[in-house]
Parts: sequence; C-alpha cells; structure tokens
Amino acid sequence: MRKYFNSVDFIVFGVSFVCILWIIFFKIIWINTEPLFADSFKWADITYTVFSSIVAAGLFYLFTIFIPKFSQIKKLKKNLVPDLNQIEGISSTVVNIVTKGDTNVKYTFEEFSKLIETNSNTARQDFIRSHMIMKKLPLLKMTFDYLKSYIEPINLNYFNILPPNIIIILNDYKYRNLNVGMNIDDGLSKEIESVYENYFSQLEEILLLCRVLRKYYNIK
Repeated sequence: MRKYFNSVDFIVFGVSFVCILWIIFFKIIWINTEPLFADSFKWADITYTVFSSIVAAGLFYLFTIFIPKFSQIKKLKKNLVPDLNQIEGISSTVVNIVTKGDTNVKYTFEEFSKLIETNSNTARQDFIRSHMIMKKLPLLKMTFDYLKSYIEPINLNYFNILPPNIIIILNDYKYRNLNVGMNIDDGLSKEIESVYENYFSQLEEILLLCRVLRKYYNIK
C-alpha cells in the first residue's frame, strides 16, 4: 500500500486523525467536566473550532486529491503492463546484436540485462564494440527515438504520483537523451564512440527504469 501514500498524505491524515480524537474528547468528556483553569472552556472552544477546520481541510484533501490520485495510480499500473513489455521488446532489438567479448556468441536480452546489473563496464564495452562494428547509428537512433515515445508519457502523465527514485531515473534518462550527438555519422567523427556510449547509458537507464517500475508496482 505504500505506493498509494506519500509523506504529505501521512501528515494530512495523521493530523486530521488527532484533531478528530480531540473533537470526540471535547464533545464527550471535556464539556462534562469541571473547568481546569480560568477560561479553559473558552480556549477549548477555540481549539475545537480550529481542529474542526483542519478536519474539514483533511476531508477536502481526501476527496479532491487523494482519491483521484488513488485512481490515477491504479490506471498507471494498468497501463504500465503493456508499456513495459513494449519497451523491453524494443530494447531487445538493440541488445540482440551484442556479442560476448571477442566471440561471435550473442547475448540474450535476459543475459545482457543481468550483465548490466552485475558488470556494467563489460556490458558497455561489448555494446559499444558490437554496434561500432555494425555501423548502423541511424537505425540505433531511430530505435531509441521509438523508446522515447513510450517513456516520456510516463513522466508527463504521472509525474505527480511517481516516487522520487523513479523520477530521478526518468530525469537521468532525459539528460542522456538530450546529450546524444544527433548529427554524427558513422566513421566520420572522432566522437563516435562517445555517442555509442551515450546510447548504452540510455539503455542502462531504460532497463533500470523497467526493473524499478516492475518491482515498485508489483508487475510480473
């Protein structure tokens, strides 16, 4: 249930709950007891009025912010299932041409995804070497542009309900995407290797995003 609640929710509902307890105490016990000090009823009545306003604000928050957010999270989880499958499917087309070291044996998507987690440097070297041999940068660019069309809507449509760690990943991916050399042709630039390295970094962020989203929203 933690994905449905953030720190603001806990503060609003916690304070509202305390205020409700005070209101119940005031109505049932306080008004039927002897005053504890001069003007105690006056101050209690003021407190009752303030706390009633806080409870009203809490109810407003519940119906105008929390319940719509709850529905939005359920919608996000439903939409993420096909989106994550599609993102990983497109990513596999980039991974399936990567070979292991100096061999001609290609990684499976699952193998390469695991390698990125356990040995990112080896995965980076194999990715850059394999794609530089293939020399199909325009196709690689087109593939990552296609991935972008699936990832950006997640950030745009659900930014207000995503947890901070996922927002950080999305921002890192956005930064990587902005810093790709879009006009560099294969074999014509000294910076070509850095372009492939940037694409690898994008892939790394994409696969991390998929893992974190699946784990956070319990998507198989």
